[in-house]
Amino acid sequence: MQVPQLSNGVLLRALAADSMAEPFIVQVLDVQALQPKEGNNQKRGKLVISDGVYKCIALLATQLTPLLESGQLQKYSILQINEVVGNRKLGNSSSAANKKLFIVLSLDVLGPGPYPQMIGNPQTPPDGPAGAPSAAAGNGIGNTGPYGGPPGPQAGGYGAPPPPMANGTGMYAAPPRAATGQYGGGPTADGMQQQPHAGGMYGGPGPNGLGTAPFGNSANAGGPGSTGMYGGPPQAAAAGGPSSGMYGGAGPQYGMGAGPVTQTNEPLRIVPVKSLNPYLSRWTIKARCTQKGEVRRWSNPRSEGKLFSFDLVDKDGTEIRATAWNDQVDHFYDMVQVGHIFMISKASLKPRNAKFNNTPHEYEIYLERSSQLTPCEEDQETATIPHIMFSFKKLAELETIEAGQVVDVIGVVDSVDPWNIITRRDGTETRKRSMVLRDDSGRSVEVTLWDKFTSMPGDELEGKVREGQRPVVAFKGLRVGDFNGKNLSSLSSTTVQVDPDRPEAGYLRNWYDVQGGSSMAVAALSEKGGGGGGRQDRRITLKQIKDEGLATDGNTAWVSVLGTIAHIRTENMVYPACTRDFNGRPCHKKLGGQEGSWWCERCGAGVDEPAWRYLLSVQAEDHTDHTWLTAFGEAGETIMGCTAQQFSQPENMDSAAFASIVSERSFVPYNLKLKIHQDSYGDEQKVKVCWHSPCSYCSPCRVCASGTCDHLQKVLLENLIHHI
Repeated sequence: MQVPQLSNGVLLRALAADSMAEPFIVQVLDVQALQPKEGNNQKRGKLVISDGVYKCIALLATQLTPLLESGQLQKYSILQINEVVGNRKLGNSSSAANKKLFIVLSLDVLGPGPYPQMIGNPQTPPDGPAGAPSAAAGNGIGNTGPYGGPPGPQAGGYGAPPPPMANGTGMYAAPPRAATGQYGGGPTADGMQQQPHAGGMYGGPGPNGLGTAPFGNSANAGGPGSTGMYGGPPQAAAAGGPSSGMYGGAGPQYGMGAGPVTQTNEPLRIVPVKSLNPYLSRWTIKARCTQKGEVRRWSNPRSEGKLFSFDLVDKDGTEIRATAWNDQVDHFYDMVQVGHIFMISKASLKPRNAKFNNTPHEYEIYLERSSQLTPCEEDQETATIPHIMFSFKKLAELETIEAGQVVDVIGVVDSVDPWNIITRRDGTETRKRSMVLRDDSGRSVEVTLWDKFTSMPGDELEGKVREGQRPVVAFKGLRVGDFNGKNLSSLSSTTVQVDPDRPEAGYLRNWYDVQGGSSMAVAALSEKGGGGGGRQDRRITLKQIKDEGLATDGNTAWVSVLGTIAHIRTENMVYPACTRDFNGRPCHKKLGGQEGSWWCERCGAGVDEPAWRYLLSVQAEDHTDHTWLTAFGEAGETIMGCTAQQFSQPENMDSAAFASIVSERSFVPYNLKLKIHQDSYGDEQKVKVCWHSPCSYCSPCRVCASGTCDHLQKVLLENLIHHI
């Protein structure tokens, strides 16, 4: 086998550069697979490569991991590396800069297989920052060696002594040429005392034949040729001209002419999104915003805040997500517009959390206080940047995708249901619409549209289906669920396109209309009502709550109980609630302060007028047991039969009327929809039972027909007799 020709010595140049897009040939000396860090499931490859002269470490970008997993990268393989991020960009500290490694962004494996042995005798590159000039690299005006060493072709840099003066005299009291006396001059061949040169340092001789005694004691100090230091004024300064000395002079200074000096005002360099990694110290990307999420608020026992995210894609089609937190939300949210081009710099990179981020990039951009986000005008270059990127999954693939993952799908609409209003677990209402998609993989799936998507595009899709059309719909960012089979649900960041101008849509259109897809039998991945919102609460008795130990394991239980209200506590029945939105929903937290100066701690803002809400404590009974419940908001309104505003000032109410209202609401059967969960009171954990949604009076049903209501009537009668 012919010995491959490697790019000898190229690794030293690659380590010194910010980046290299010039192809070069190397050999693999070792291959390792790096285990992913916690919270990051993407593997990476690590290679030791050689150019025949030098060897170093090369990390593979995540898009090259398939080459490692497929076994194409082996020991002694010959590679053509097409693009790298060099060592100078792999960190801010000197220790990071000394690492002999770079990141490979693109490569090709050459030859039919690995070469049978190592080529050459490669060595580790010399110590020192990659790309730092050697001691012999200077300004070329002298021949003094570095650190007092023998003369070289050029003066040294980075700590090497400055070059000698033009006449050969040294600095720092270095002796002049042999023709002159040492340190003030010596006798010449004719016995005459030669005048020492002025301008030497620390009393050394100068260059013009005029002596300068140490520390300025020369009689000629200030004379025409005087350029001495520490007492001897510079020559030009003495003559009234510009100074050329040191310590105030404009002549050669420390570091001037002694080799390259690091630039601190290096211009920002636009890099491809695929090359972003935490090792890059200075970078700028130019990308289009394809998606923008709503502002979301979060809270936990330790802190609370807000955030929003938006997705970006560059001209190479690589996607990445950017997120702003707290104060940065206010700064960047209005600036970010979908479809616009931005340049982003001075931000940080962190590993993405696949649970919340479905972009393919390994990292996520975090905008900080110093981050810069600059809008750009559309031009010929930005016209090539896509407006949206899809990564479609066939519906058949959903069978093997875990619940909670976010996917892109495209399919033909089979059916669209009317939207309806449901009550969330927290008691708020929202709109929901279900539809069914099918594709050429022989599967159909139920897609649930929530909130804004029920009307746009929900209304449009419903109208088209009623007219007999079957539009093709592309979804970006649907969450996979597994309730009653596989199903998909929209998120606030979901993007929907109806009959998009895409090759995949044209293929499905042809499959459905021409190739018989409309009559093809498909297997349903979802049972009806599997898209969420169709939870059927288990019917139990109050005694079962205690007997089964519901919520004692930390899990929340949702149940339904037929019971009656035996007692309503009349103290603190209502509270002033915040009217602001928190994370896209009404806040409803209790306000502090008083009339005219209300304040919400959660939102961190004042409120002009509160919304009064119920916080009822009631005792419920059924034929098996009794328990205390807490009824919030709408559930309280159903019990009391009026709004909480009427009880906001109980001192102004007629006591007889108040007692009458409370009395009328007792001993009436209800269908109690209960939320049972653990709550903390100091260091103690207690089970709390809440009436979580508007209740209804008991009406005939299968349970009532079985005789349960007979027991309720017996309980009501016994309670009435007891109170009489």
